Amino acid sequence: MGRLRQARARVDDELVLAVAAEKERREVDRQAEQARLDEEWERLCRNEPDVAIAALERAFADNEAPAAPLDCDGERTTVAMEFQRPEAIVPERKPARTPTGKPTLKKRTKTEINRLYLEALGSNVLATVKETFAVAPGTQVVQLLVIRRDGKHSGGLAAIYLGEFDRDHYEGASGSRDPAEVLTRAPEAVLKLKGRAEEVAPIDLSDKEGLATVLDQVADGLNS
Repeated sequence: MGRLRQARARVDDELVLAVAAEKERREVDRQAEQARLDEEWERLCRNEPDVAIAALERAFADNEAPAAPLDCDGERTTVAMEFQRPEAIVPERKPARTPTGKPTLKKRTKTEINRLYLEALGSNVLATVKETFAVAPGTQVVQLLVIRRDGKHSGGLAAIYLGEFDRDHYEGASGSRDPAEVLTRAPEAVLKLKGRAEEVAPIDLSDKEGLATVLDQVADGLNS
């Protein structure tokens, strides 16, 4: 019986040591992981391109309007967002009632379609800007380029919006009830509304060499 008690005591001691060793190992791993996260956070706060762009690519992966970070330069980040054509966004008809009160579907006017499309564009722009600021804390200014597939233009893509959003401006804009208005108020905004129906039309990037090159590169990538 004495030997049995000794064996049990030895097992108990070994178990205590094993548990302590495992706790120490886990604490070392936790500290190492925390140090890695702290370093990554500091690099994000400095807006280092490799870290910020990787974080934004992960964040944008499930967006309804596809987006991609193009560049980080100091506190400035450039993002491209793809948006669909109006016919893919806004239904041609809307619920209505006949003079006798029966439910029906009424065809929207071009002005109505274009207005709803512009509002949808504004909402998606603001959502992308918000996500950029949230994921990349070192970004103080977001330059956003919106592109759209368009067979009428070289490469099959056209730019339809360009704007800049700094954190202070965004904080005031994000609560707006009219996201379409936010597009035009953004600094350096380029938005072309064509005709009386105010159709969102392609914009000219010929005087913005860097962005024009980006558009060509994106078009080449999609075509290949």
